[in-house]
Amino acid sequence: MELNALGACLAAIVCSPEQPPLRPVGSSAGDGATVVVKSILDRATDLLSDPQAANSCSISNRTLWQASFDAFFGLLTKYCLSKYDSILQMLLIQAPNDAIVGSEATRAISREMPVDLLRASLPHTDEHQHKVLLDFAQRLMPVTGFSAHGSDSGSVTYESVPG
Repeated sequence: MELNALGACLAAIVCSPEQPPLRPVGSSAGDGATVVVKSILDRATDLLSDPQAANSCSISNRTLWQASFDAFFGLLTKYCLSKYDSILQMLLIQAPNDAIVGSEATRAISREMPVDLLRASLPHTDEHQHKVLLDFAQRLMPVTGFSAHGSDSGSVTYESVPG
């Protein structure tokens, strides 16, 4: 598949009135959309990193790809942030008076977050998008426990990190 067709696939996903479920690969709830999108991202990475194939891509095809990817990346990050907030809210409801155990949060995030899509997106990100991913990763990493009473914003604390 050529870069312009891959860009058109991402554009179709973004423009669709119903967004596909972006579940982790291997999810028991189904991962078909994620597998397809990851394949699109991986193929684009192959095309853009192969000097011979990259030379055959026109500027307009690269522009279409980048615009489609940028729109998809916005959709993906919005989805991931929403999913992350939902997970934290669910855990707060389950244990409103206790610090949430990190392993519970880690399991919930790994069960729900499309990490493979985030990883496959990396080669296509610009500096700002890369920073968004780094900020999001830093937000995820401290979820080894957080205090339900720490603040109104649901800030994560290191209170339950051993050692």
